[in-house]
Amino acid sequence: MEKKDLFDWISWVERETERHFYDLLFEVRRGIGFTKWRPPADVFETEKALVIRLELPGTSLEDIRITLSEDKLTVSGVRRDLYEGGERRFYQAEIPFGEFERSFFLPWSIKEEDIRATYKDGILTIILHKPEPKKLKVHVERE
Repeated sequence: MEKKDLFDWISWVERETERHFYDLLFEVRRGIGFTKWRPPADVFETEKALVIRLELPGTSLEDIRITLSEDKLTVSGVRRDLYEGGERRFYQAEIPFGEFERSFFLPWSIKEEDIRATYKDGILTIILHKPEPKKLKVHVERE
């Protein structure tokens, strides 16, 4: 490439540096030390439930796992790179692939039957129903 002036040269160096960076990032994604990624999440409380919503577009429902261990709910799984076109050179790579995991500590004990999850349009919604308040019958004695 013929560089006309200093700004053309700087622009070319910037593009080449970014291209090499994304090539390296792709190598890392293919398994050379890549760690799990964390999908973005919203957690909020309503009158009757705690709601956890995760962005998981492009993830197959079969590749999502939800586990409950005491007061910790964990969502994990894998988003697969479905590209089948052979080798490629990235110019930009922002969509994470591979294993993911998010854990949430719950403010109250929850039973499995009090959890409902739905997956629609790439959003996993987990609803954790609040336990019913315990009604106590306390005998009060006269003194």
